This record gives sequence, structure tokens and C-alpha cells, in this order.
Amino acid sequence: MTIKNRGFALLELLIAMFIVAVAILGVVRLQVLAIQNSNQAYWYSMATEQVESLAELLRASNFTPTMQQVIAWQQHLATVLPAGQGVMTTSGNGYEITVSWLDRQRMANPHIAACKDDIARDRDCVAMLV
Repeated sequence: MTIKNRGFALLELLIAMFIVAVAILGVVRLQVLAIQNSNQAYWYSMATEQVESLAELLRASNFTPTMQQVIAWQQHLATVLPAGQGVMTTSGNGYEITVSWLDRQRMANPHIAACKDDIARDRDCVAMLV
């Protein structure tokens, strides 16, 4: 081994380790993003299910739900969604049902537009006309 080649293998090893470390960090970041998106999809799915449940209740009661039914639905929202809230308003010949919940990603990124004008920026929502 000549004097010029001494330490060259060590330098190659350090460069290879750096490349592998950067690749591993990229894979970890992708995994974190996948988990975040999975959680967000779960909450959207839960909210959509709750909107559908009130829509079915409206259809079953000939679009004249009792106040007790609506209050029970709103109380249920608070248990299945983080800080879940539900609003039912009249809209033309039917109702608009809106479900909103606290979204930690929106809290971390205040530049994201609110889902509706009358809903706070840190909340996500699903709305449906029935």
C-alpha cells in the first residue's frame, strides 16, 4: 500500500455511511407522513359516518327530528371526534349538516385555509346537504 492510498478506504466508508444515513432519514420522514395522512383520513371517515348517521335519522323521521335526537347526536360527536361539534341548519328545502373537529395539523400550519367561513382555522370539517 502506498502512502497516497492510506486512509482512502476509511474515507469511502464514511461517505457510504453518510449516504445510508440520509437515505434512512428520508424513509423515516416518509413513514411519519404516511402515519399523519392515515390519521387524517381516519378522522374524515369518522366525520363522514357521523354526517351520514344524522342524514339517515332525518330521512327516517320524515325530516322532522326531535330536539332530543339532535342533542344526542351532538353529544355522540364529542365522544368520537377530537372536540367534535355538529351543526344542522336549514338550507332551501332541506338541511345542511356540518361536523367539525380539532385538527392538530391545522394548528401547526395556520396558513391552511379554514374548511368553511364560520369554522375556526384549527378545525377540519365535513358538510352535506340533505
